Amino acid sequence: MFARTPSSLPSLTRPRSVTRVLLALAVAGTAVLGVAHTANLIAVTSWSALPRTAVGLLCGALLADLLTGFVHWGCDTWGSGRGAGFPASLIRNFREHHRDPEAMLRGDWLTVNGEAAAAACAGLAMLSVPALTRALEARPGLYAAAFSLFSLAGLANQLHAWAHAPQVTKVVRWLQRAGLILSPERH
Repeated sequence: MFARTPSSLPSLTRPRSVTRVLLALAVAGTAVLGVAHTANLIAVTSWSALPRTAVGLLCGALLADLLTGFVHWGCDTWGSGRGAGFPASLIRNFREHHRDPEAMLRGDWLTVNGEAAAAACAGLAMLSVPALTRALEARPGLYAAAFSLFSLAGLANQLHAWAHAPQVTKVVRWLQRAGLILSPERH
């Protein structure tokens, strides 16, 4: 069930092939919905609503940070990793991270980010329900907050992996140093 790493610790639970296909579809769906909502948010935001939209984006980002932190804490605290509470694979992967902080660097992109992308896809799909979309278009600040929340929560595992990576791109390092994303020092 677990692939063994060179250090003989279990690596991130690699999803089975059907699950991997579903996760890949969720990643693709997240990208498509993210682009669609970005375009729609730009289209419905007037110049006068721009400050509220910017505040909404910031509030959504802060809420994503809070909620993903709560999920991390919850997976570390509750459940056995055998199905009760949070999903078993999620609990195992979070707890493994504490035993072997570099384990997430050995997993492929889909294994590390797939579950978070699937959750983001579900949230963005919810925002795509026509009645909700119309209601949010009339409130661009709220629309921006919801969009930012789902989009950034979907990136949480990647941001976390970058905090463990020995080398990252200059852009990622700049974002870490600026305090905009999780840095190795803050982690």
